[in-house]
Amino acid sequence: MIPLLHAVTGANAFCAPCTWSALTGWSSQTWPEKPMFNADRLYRADELGEIANTSTLAKWRMRGIGPPFLKLEGQVLYEGAALNAYLASKRVRPTDEPPASADDDTA
Repeated sequence: MIPLLHAVTGANAFCAPCTWSALTGWSSQTWPEKPMFNADRLYRADELGEIANTSTLAKWRMRGIGPPFLKLEGQVLYEGAALNAYLASKRVRPTDEPPASADDDTA
């Protein structure tokens, strides 16, 4: 794994959110506001690598979780509008409170 400096502390340590931001360029502030997928298009599972790989999508379908899908003539397809709605439903915003400072003497 490539060592990354933590965005807040500057420590040379693994931090999943910071690693995600470094790898994707996305953070809670830069998460795309516009839809990722064309709402009028159908997508095959192998075109959805930004959400999950085909194996994970298949597991989600079997468990009844994940984005809704269509099955037409044996082919699994996902509607762009449904994918955008699914992603929007999974969006988590951080609290507006700043992280506690190590120098804070109020404790």
